[in-house]
Amino acid sequence: MSLIVRVSVHPSLYVRDPEETTLGKVIIAEGLKLIDQIGFESFTFKKLASKIKSTEASIYRYFHNKHQLLAYLVSWYWNWLVYLIDYRVANIEDPQKRLAIAIGVLTDSSKYDPAIPHINEEILHHLCIEEGARIYLTRQSEKMSGLFQGYENLCAKLLEMIKAVKPKYRYSNELVTTMIAAVHNQVFYAHHAVSMKGELRNIDRSKTLEFLEHLVFTSLVK
Repeated sequence: MSLIVRVSVHPSLYVRDPEETTLGKVIIAEGLKLIDQIGFESFTFKKLASKIKSTEASIYRYFHNKHQLLAYLVSWYWNWLVYLIDYRVANIEDPQKRLAIAIGVLTDSSKYDPAIPHINEEILHHLCIEEGARIYLTRQSEKMSGLFQGYENLCAKLLEMIKAVKPKYRYSNELVTTMIAAVHNQVFYAHHAVSMKGELRNIDRSKTLEFLEHLVFTSLVK
């Protein structure tokens, strides 16, 4: 029997939990693909309804607007990373090995996971890099109390691991946010900074992993 994983998202980020119904899962799956294809600015519930052969009203039963849908997807991504970290460090006691695995998850989070068939994590990873900041830079965010919960969950998980390696390290919070930002920023600027040439435009996950391990363990293990 194959493993089916369910990732929880804060209730403020939906009207009805899309994971509860087949239609909800279709809205998530096809909404993710459509935003990635045409961009968030061009995306509308009308276009999504046409794609899934349903009605706009049916989509509004799950999400108030497209900003809430995007917030749901981004928060889902952060919580999915927490799940992956927990799964991969299970039964591993060495704090440094656990942290190294967590760093590996951050740099290798764009692979499709068949345990969650209705969400393509590769597309979701790309969406979070390209469009994720939008949900934090709008007044719509004021109405979504759980907007930062997924990100905070991931930060708390990494912070716990850092403190297990070096409990009195002074810059744990700063190191956590730098780790997460580094992975996304390298990909984003390599894709969009047209003046970057040569090797700077070729993202190599192994080099990103090597860089983060160097950054983290040079800071923690002396």
